Amino acid sequence: MSVNLEVKGTVAKLLAQENLIVEHKHVQTAQFNVDTRVLTLPVWERASEEIFDLLVAHEVGHALYTPNVDPPRDVPHAFVNVVEDVRIEKLIKRRFAGLSKTFYKGYQEFHDMDFFSTEGEDFTKLSLADRVNLHFKVGPFLGIKFSLEEQPIVQSIQNSETWEDVITAAKLLYLFDKEKTQQPKKEDVSESEEITSGSEMGNSTDVDDRSDSSDDSESDPIDNWDDSDEDDMDSGNSDIRQDSTEPSVNTAESESGAIRNLASFGGRESRYVQIPDIPIEKAVIPNKEIDNKLSLFWDIMYRDIDDRCNPMIYLKEAYAKYKKSVQKEVNYMVKEFECRKSADSYSRASISRTGVLDCSKLHTYKFNEDLFKKVTTIPDGKNHGLVFILDWSGSMGGCLEDTAKQLFNLAWFCRKVNIPFRVYAFTNCWHEDVEDEGHRSSLLDDPKPNELWIEKSFRLLEFMNSDCNAMEFEKQCLNFWNLSVGYQRIHVPMGFGLSGTPLNEVILCLHNIIPEFKSQKRLQKVHTVILTDGESQFLTFGRMRTTYQGEEVIVPSSLNFNDNVYLRDPVLRTTYKLEKWDSVDDLIKNFTDRNPDVNIIGIRPSSTTEFTKFLKRKVEDPNLISKYVKTFVKQKSAAVDVPAYAKMFVMNQSNMHNTVDFDVAEGASKGAIRAAFKKSLTKSKFNRKILSEFVELVA
Repeated sequence: MSVNLEVKGTVAKLLAQENLIVEHKHVQTAQFNVDTRVLTLPVWERASEEIFDLLVAHEVGHALYTPNVDPPRDVPHAFVNVVEDVRIEKLIKRRFAGLSKTFYKGYQEFHDMDFFSTEGEDFTKLSLADRVNLHFKVGPFLGIKFSLEEQPIVQSIQNSETWEDVITAAKLLYLFDKEKTQQPKKEDVSESEEITSGSEMGNSTDVDDRSDSSDDSESDPIDNWDDSDEDDMDSGNSDIRQDSTEPSVNTAESESGAIRNLASFGGRESRYVQIPDIPIEKAVIPNKEIDNKLSLFWDIMYRDIDDRCNPMIYLKEAYAKYKKSVQKEVNYMVKEFECRKSADSYSRASISRTGVLDCSKLHTYKFNEDLFKKVTTIPDGKNHGLVFILDWSGSMGGCLEDTAKQLFNLAWFCRKVNIPFRVYAFTNCWHEDVEDEGHRSSLLDDPKPNELWIEKSFRLLEFMNSDCNAMEFEKQCLNFWNLSVGYQRIHVPMGFGLSGTPLNEVILCLHNIIPEFKSQKRLQKVHTVILTDGESQFLTFGRMRTTYQGEEVIVPSSLNFNDNVYLRDPVLRTTYKLEKWDSVDDLIKNFTDRNPDVNIIGIRPSSTTEFTKFLKRKVEDPNLISKYVKTFVKQKSAAVDVPAYAKMFVMNQSNMHNTVDFDVAEGASKGAIRAAFKKSLTKSKFNRKILSEFVELVA
């Protein structure tokens, strides 16, 4: 039957009362890593709901109660497993009383499906360990009996509460069965004589012993100190080896083999990848290094060119003109921010008495009891910060100038209201030298298998920040203006050309950048604004490969999305299903789960056609899609609620360059003035609508 694996994983977390990392893989047996707290479950596709729940609860019992210690060497693992199973199932049922019914129904199916290979067996001829295993699992269906000699051992197993109790009881069980196994040889009596003489029912000479050593196959496939014995057991074989001197637990071996047969190895494999530790000092190119490299390059490139033909002179004048023209918009944002901030502050204000008489009210003492001065306390708002991420890919070529201008507006706004900020652009064409193949080697110091791959050519270019004086900030702005607005007019140095779209790698870097930014500036809330026109390139991961020389190396490999790919987060102890074509939302969801005080805001230049396609991928409700498209067509912009983002602002890229100047000719008629004024209002509405909603989020 079909079982929802993610639901079962959640059940395991709830039972453990711990955010375990639960993985579903094509493995034979369940495993639990005590150190990393990773619970690996087989894909038990052939198991019913009751059996699946039983197996999950059983493994959670091991996760909760089985210590991370080596089992004793003087007792075979199979005997320790039998006793430990009794203990952990007793403790998990004591913790969750409702599991008693789950275990009862699950073991009833085990019995009906003959998991223990006991059909037609004479229970009186089974060893004590086999009968103990059956008694505590399917005893209600078999009615197992024990002799007076065996009952103290059974009672010791039943009363085991600690790991030390388990070891003690397991030794008693093992020594008893070993003595009974060797007893016929010592006394040299026949089987019939042994039974007739009144020996105990647990004579194990009649039990199939398939192993010649004490290192038996695991009786419990769900054990974190698995000895990985892979001997194949034929559960239907009941031949007895009379010359065996070591006892075994055949019912446990049969049960283990039957559980293995429930696991499916067909269909999609589940791959689990994890976030690498990215060296931010290598991934981020600091602003000073960028400014020095750009200034030096352009100084050499355009040193001897006449001012009338020098594009750098033209760009500098264009920058000054643009900065002056948008001051109204920037001031509007500042005004909106201060108003919203003040309104929010006063809504949380409290008024209290000071205990000091207000002399101006003393004359009203006959009819006024409130004669004390009052003070209004306005609690401080949160310290906010902004991080801007600009897409520096080839697809942005047509709208890079207009997108950069929006970014300038936001940076100047932050500067005026004293909000700490940083501006990055991401690229994957940064090469340390001409022959460096950055896409084949890793930026990571020590790449590991199944870690997401970061190309060596990936970089975050820090173009602007708030950690400077006014003169330095103007230099940052001018260099960024020359590069973004004048991209098609001037030469750019190596590494600053438009590249691919490694947006996934950016989200991974934010795990280090944002906490460092918050700590440095003592911020409580950080808004991360991503300005991009499309989706990220595909994820890759590191895998081990053996070269022709026999050397093992880590190489990048594309994720096969025909399989189920999950991101494993060891911090949150959870997994995230990565979508086939676009994993950005999943990575952002993981990032915001880790950092709940961070908002991810999107700004996306788009055409109407591309916007419609974008909505069909992100929004399920067709009525909501229609509403967004109508708003976009009418207002040339739309604020959209999409997964992972706090808000996505989509702007019509053909209208982003609109100006809001109110220009009329001298001596113009009233009609011409009215038309020009109306036109300027229409154009300004596009920007102000977006700016107002953006400020609302920030304030």
